[in-house]
Amino acid sequence: MNQLRAQPAVAGKQVYVHGDKEAAAYADRKANGLVIDDKTYAELVKISQRLHVDVPAF
Repeated sequence: MNQLRAQPAVAGKQVYVHGDKEAAAYADRKANGLVIDDKTYAELVKISQRLHVDVPAF
C-alpha cells in the first residue's frame, strides 16, 4: 500500500488506496463531531421533546 501511495500524483492531488478517504473522514468526525443538516436536527429536536429529553444547545 505504501508503494501505491508513494506514486506520483497529478499536481495538487494525492494518491489514495482503498479506505484512505473513509479513514480520513472517520478521524475528522471523531475530532470534530458529526455534521447534521438543519432538517435532521429539527426532527431530532421533535423526537427529544416528545420523549422529554433535553437537547444541548450547539
